[in-house]
Amino acid sequence: MFLKYVISYPFSPIFVAKVHHFVSFILVAYVWLQNRPVHFNSSTAFSFLAVFDLLSLLGTLLSVWLTVQKCYIVKLELGFTISSIVLLLLGSFCTFPLYDEDVKYILHAINIMHGYSIGLLMFAGIWAQFKTKNTISRLLIRNWGNADDEDQMEQLDFDDEL
Repeated sequence: MFLKYVISYPFSPIFVAKVHHFVSFILVAYVWLQNRPVHFNSSTAFSFLAVFDLLSLLGTLLSVWLTVQKCYIVKLELGFTISSIVLLLLGSFCTFPLYDEDVKYILHAINIMHGYSIGLLMFAGIWAQFKTKNTISRLLIRNWGNADDEDQMEQLDFDDEL
């Protein structure tokens, strides 16, 4: 039942952008796992790349979880989005000291995926700022997301703003 709320108009582009960010994280993690033992086993900067990416993903997943739970606050969404963008930028900066002729294509691939994710998150932040409004369902307090009848789901569109 939560999917009806997530795929409703003002939230669906944000949800799609966050899913694409998650997929790009999986690709970066795959590249990271395949190349760490071979090229970067002693590199602290490459380890920081993984930490920053995981923290960025955590912010994105928390944002999606709150949206699925029908608790959407624009400023909180923007906070998660901006922090994810900053963490992705820090992850990209961690790759600069590692550039070498042997591994430059691997690092270019990682930075391209970071750029793609940053673009997605910038879109999600702009969309959140200008196209959405605060939505906290009254159902959230009583049943924490257990809306299973059609009338309760439609009620989400008419909940009061914060």
